[in-house]
Amino acid sequence: MMKTMPAMALGAALMLCSGAVHAEGVPAASDVHVPAPGGTSGAEKAVPGVSNLNTSGLPSADTAEYAQGLHENPDGWHFAYGPVHAPGNKSAILAAKARNGSIILSCGSTGKIEMIFGMAGAYTETGLDDIADFAVGEKSHNLRVRAAKNPQKAVETVYYATGMDVLGIIRTMAAMNSPRQMPHAINISIKDRHMALPSPWPIENAQEMMGLCASWHNKHTNEIK
Repeated sequence: MMKTMPAMALGAALMLCSGAVHAEGVPAASDVHVPAPGGTSGAEKAVPGVSNLNTSGLPSADTAEYAQGLHENPDGWHFAYGPVHAPGNKSAILAAKARNGSIILSCGSTGKIEMIFGMAGAYTETGLDDIADFAVGEKSHNLRVRAAKNPQKAVETVYYATGMDVLGIIRTMAAMNSPRQMPHAINISIKDRHMALPSPWPIENAQEMMGLCASWHNKHTNEIK
């Protein structure tokens, strides 16, 4: 099940999520690619995988609303999907905040799959690539990331990645099957810096994210064949 929140509230929530690295010069959550409404014509078709959305009682389609995961822990992962009850492009976001950074995974109905994360203490010159080690449970994967921005007067970097590797991380997260939120279940290392994140909880939110991202990617791939 999901609850809904206005677009402004969603933006505020994601800014709070990225607060550990949201300083002057750091991209806000809105800098992650989120498709804007109105990108397609006609009514939005039902998307496979969106089975737990609670959108009853929403205002008219001219008010952007996002469905948000229920029963999320404040210190855990946060899921959002939308805009609901509005035609056009949709987006889904899965985000979490750590003690020394934050991460946002994003995908859209255009087929785009992206990730942005910031880590205090890590430094890579803007525009250059680096290698980050992602460990999700017992599975580990080296991911090439690009330094998107370095906050002024701070030793930290915001990194960006896109493509199937990001989808693979989402898929692995969705397959985690723990009875509760487990601390330090997801670990990101770059250079000599390290960021630990909990497992997604409730796991259905990560599974919802995976269903949406995979469906949108497959639809986009089929359209360009």
